[in-house]
Amino acid sequence: MDFAGTRFGRAGDQSFQGHGIPSLFMSFSVQPVSGGDSAAEMLSGGAGRGRDGGLGWWWHTTEDTVDKIDPDFLARDTRIYAAIIYRFLAGALLPLDVQASAEDLLRHLHTWQQKAGQRFDVSSVIARAEELADLAAQFQARLAAGADGSSPAVLRKLNAIISAVEKPLVRMNYVQTDPYAHDQALSQPPVPLLAPLDVLLSSAHGSDRHYEITTLLVRRRNRILHELAQARRALQEGLGLLGKAEPC
Repeated sequence: MDFAGTRFGRAGDQSFQGHGIPSLFMSFSVQPVSGGDSAAEMLSGGAGRGRDGGLGWWWHTTEDTVDKIDPDFLARDTRIYAAIIYRFLAGALLPLDVQASAEDLLRHLHTWQQKAGQRFDVSSVIARAEELADLAAQFQARLAAGADGSSPAVLRKLNAIISAVEKPLVRMNYVQTDPYAHDQALSQPPVPLLAPLDVLLSSAHGSDRHYEITTLLVRRRNRILHELAQARRALQEGLGLLGKAEPC
C-alpha cells in the first residue's frame, strides 16, 4: 500500500505536543479492509476506514502476541523508522520545514476567521500569522541556499532557532492546554484554542453564555498572539544570523 499522510489526530500517544514536540508516525502495517475483522471496523460497526482496515482485532488485548507479526512488514517498518531517525540525528540541520508549518497554521486560522464571521474578531491573529508565514518563507529559503555548510557553532544556533519556531507552531496547531497540562485523548479541530467559537456561534447574542465564551476567546486570542510573537522573535533572530553566517 502506498503511504498516504494525513493530519495527526489526538490520541494518548501525543504526550509532548504541549511542549511543541511534533509527532511523525502513528501506525504502520495496518490491516487490509477485510469485512469487519479489524479493531477499527469492529468499533465502527464494519464501516471500515476507506484505504485500510486499521489495526487488528487483537490490538490492545491479551491476544496481541508475536504470532500476529509479519516478519517482512516488521523489517520494512524498522528500516523506515531507522532511516527517519538517522536523518534527524545525522543531518547538519533539523529536517523541519518552518515555512510549511507556518502556512498550515495560517490556513486553519483563515478557516476559523470565516467561521467566526462578525461574532468574534481574529483579524489581529491573522495579520500576525501572515507576517510569520512571510518570515518563515524567507528563513526557509535562506536555509535551502546552503546554510548546512555553516560552521558548527552557527549550525547549533540554527537548530535551536528551528526548534524555537516549531514549538509554538505545534502547540497552536494541536493543543489547547499548555506545557504543564495534557489534553484529553479526544478528537479536536486544528487550532483547538479557538474551538469555543463553535459554542459562541450557538449561543444567543448578548446572553450570559455569549459573554462567558467571548471572555474565554479573548484570553485565548491573546495566548495565540503571544505564541506567534515568540515564533516571530526566533525567526528574526534566525534571519539575522543567516545574514551574518559565513560558510566554513
